[in-house]
Amino acid sequence: MSVNNKEPVEINGVLPTHPKDCFKYMYEGLSLKTKFMGSIMIAKDFIRSMYVHMGFQSPDTFRTVIRLEVLHGNTTKEDDLSETMEERRKKGQVGPQAPESREEGDLAKWIARRFSLNRDSS
Repeated sequence: MSVNNKEPVEINGVLPTHPKDCFKYMYEGLSLKTKFMGSIMIAKDFIRSMYVHMGFQSPDTFRTVIRLEVLHGNTTKEDDLSETMEERRKKGQVGPQAPESREEGDLAKWIARRFSLNRDSS
């Protein structure tokens, strides 16, 4: 876990290190379970040419995408969606990088989608 706290704090007996990236502190080996239940996507290898300067980036803008199903902090299912995202890119099925028009309805719909955390991977 990487954080930007003002001061380092011990979590579950672990003190943070100083990473060489944009975060101030990094915790390794916390061995903590969360109360989270649901699914979460994790992604890496961002495709720079697909960057949209507004809201969150779509899952299909990453080369590696994993969906985790979590129940009481335990991962119950793991799906590698990387090939699905590649197919979407090849077929032109990715989300729009701009609104359909400058009309208020189209613009509002596009902005809401860019800031939504609800991602459909199909």
